Amino acid sequence: MPSISNGTSTHTFVSLKGQVQGCEMMLEEITRKGVDGNAFRQLAKHGEPFQLDGRRDCNNNADAGAVFTAMQQAYQGKVVTVVDDLGKTHANLVCLAVNRVDSFTLARAVGGVSTGKGAFLVVSFTLVSTR
Repeated sequence: MPSISNGTSTHTFVSLKGQVQGCEMMLEEITRKGVDGNAFRQLAKHGEPFQLDGRRDCNNNADAGAVFTAMQQAYQGKVVTVVDDLGKTHANLVCLAVNRVDSFTLARAVGGVSTGKGAFLVVSFTLVSTR
C-alpha cells in the first residue's frame, strides 16, 4: 500500500503517484579559447525537486484537515521514505513542502484506508533525493 514515513509517523494512501527523480552527477564543460576539444569537470551529485501526489480517504472533512496538518508537521523539512503505487520503496528523500491540493465530501465509497470514508484528501509532496 502506498505510504510515506519518517521513522516515527506513517501515513498510507489510496494512491501516491509521481515520477521520482534520483541524484545525478552534475558536469561542467571546460573550454579554452584557441584550444580545440573540450573537457568536463564533475561538480557533485545533485537531485532536482519533484512532486508526488497523494490521495487518501478520511472519515469527514474535519478529519481531512487534521490529517493534512499532521502530515505537514511530521514530514515537512524531514528525511522520509516513500512507497509508491508500484510498491517501490524510495528512501533518503527530503520533504521540502506538503501542500493541500483539494478535499471533498464523498457520497459513497468502497475500500480505502479509513473507516467512515466520508471525505477525500488530495495532497502534493515536494521532495528531493539525497542519494
